[in-house]
Amino acid sequence: MREDLKKKMINGYEVGKMLANLHKISKELNKPFDAPEIILEYTKRFGGWNGNTLGIYVVNPIYFPPETSNYGDTIEVIIHPN
Repeated sequence: MREDLKKKMINGYEVGKMLANLHKISKELNKPFDAPEIILEYTKRFGGWNGNTLGIYVVNPIYFPPETSNYGDTIEVIIHPN
């Protein structure tokens, strides 16, 4: 049970770091934050995001329309206090 809980936690630092990197790329490319080029460049620089909790709860709501995505329906997430 404890191992499953660890897998579902999101570290606030990691969320902040990812968002900061996305903003930085947005400014460098002179594109809107939610432009597809931003996540493509992020993937090139940082090796991707797909399949992890950050991808599900940070990237999907920004880059994929909520009406066509079920990014929050299948995984329960606990925000890590640190």
